Amino acid sequence: MKPSAELREHILSLINRSSEKEDKSSQSSPFSQEEGVLVIGTDPDEWWAGYEVITNAFGNEPEISIVDSNPQTYSEGNIGWMADQSKLKFSDGRVIPIRTTSVWRKEEGEWKVVQQHVSVGVPNEQIFDYALPSADTE
Repeated sequence: MKPSAELREHILSLINRSSEKEDKSSQSSPFSQEEGVLVIGTDPDEWWAGYEVITNAFGNEPEISIVDSNPQTYSEGNIGWMADQSKLKFSDGRVIPIRTTSVWRKEEGEWKVVQQHVSVGVPNEQIFDYALPSADTE
């Protein structure tokens, strides 16, 4: 696998376009229309399978922008993947740190999301009642 500057620039371009105050219906969807496309959100009920379901789910979202994005991107052939720690900024000023992973496929020359998972980090003590070793613990 190799770092993918092309996929990174594509993702950053999508983030920048989504933050602009323009008619979002005029923008092409970043999601694949092929069978198997899936988006998993932070809420237990946010499991959206299929292009129509995904685009309908995101059609009613409040005004949110992604800030402080620094995606790590890799690709091999027409498949790419991304991991990012960024923030959601709401129109009321709230900012929430998120973690996102996604798998992308180049379809007709354009990168499209085939699977995406967004999460909000919760301390292990809050879920398991004890601390698990952190990634930087030797």
